[in-house]
Amino acid sequence: MAPLKTVLLENEHLRVCIVNLGLRTHSLEFRAGSSWVPVIRSLNSIAAHREDDAAFGALVGRAAGRTRDGLAMIAGTSIQLDQNHGRHHLHGGQQGMTQATWALKQSGLTLSATLVSKDGEMGYPGKLQLHCMIRLDGPNIHYELEATSSETTYFNPTWHHYFCLGNPGAFQDQVLKINASHALANDADGIAIDQRFMPAPLLHRAATIADWMAAPHPQILQFAGLDHYFVGGEDTVLAVLEALPVRSPSDIGIHPNEAASSIHPDGSAPIGGFDKLEGRLNVTTAEHRRAFMQTGIRMTLKSSAPGLQVYSGQKLGPKGPGLALEPMVVPNALAFDRWRSDVILAAGQPFSRTMTLTFSTFD
Repeated sequence: MAPLKTVLLENEHLRVCIVNLGLRTHSLEFRAGSSWVPVIRSLNSIAAHREDDAAFGALVGRAAGRTRDGLAMIAGTSIQLDQNHGRHHLHGGQQGMTQATWALKQSGLTLSATLVSKDGEMGYPGKLQLHCMIRLDGPNIHYELEATSSETTYFNPTWHHYFCLGNPGAFQDQVLKINASHALANDADGIAIDQRFMPAPLLHRAATIADWMAAPHPQILQFAGLDHYFVGGEDTVLAVLEALPVRSPSDIGIHPNEAASSIHPDGSAPIGGFDKLEGRLNVTTAEHRRAFMQTGIRMTLKSSAPGLQVYSGQKLGPKGPGLALEPMVVPNALAFDRWRSDVILAAGQPFSRTMTLTFSTFD
């Protein structure tokens, strides 16, 4: 078992911790005022990534999402992939890219990561050579993936962050705008099928996550929230997520007297005395609390991918809430005439996919 290694990139706006296992983004923080605010959900420790089955922060593949029966038709040949999700294939298999050890090299505000996926891993043909750059540029973090294969193969990776914008306790109050023409329905196994549907919030362009999850549509009701593919529009902006300013503790369901009585005169919080508000805000200092309560945070997600898998985290359980926004081609794309060619990577053909996250504040 290869040792876990991390790289920290930091500028005046962002700081990010990357783990070599699965090229996982363990933590990502944005400076709001004088405080650092966590904008993605993090596991409790670096070591916890070894046991994680929810792909927290990972670069997922070779093919993300569910592939029916683990069967891939590649160059006229039926290929059996690892069946690690019942009879289906999920996120590249039991030992896919989420559990692979990448080689990391840092240069200033840029991380260069490389990986060789062997021919036949999880059933995928071809030796796949991958190179990913992660770099900070002001309030932007860029993820840039390139790959080539020695044989024609199936390739549809994504980045799998769980976003919370500093406030997982008020997660459902955050506002999500998805830039898409429509969503695709799932069958009973949660596999995308070629049937369009329009969740009501998509017609209104933006809604709280709570409203998305409660939309009165059979697809939303069946899966207790979102776990669907949204077909992108012409713009490379696929989603905008906003955590609205919190003006007072009562805005997140805490009586002002409760909050005030829990804070020491120096602004610190006693153990157990402020845990309710602390849990709501997921912050560590009184200064951080004050800054976040006065400032809204906006995240814009751009990608070269044609759409976005959106998962509202309803199955995360005790790991806490988070919103997965996964730029990719539709999962199980081999079943769609429109997208089949987009996920077949010919031998020697260059592959490129990008994602840029941009953060800002607003009042």
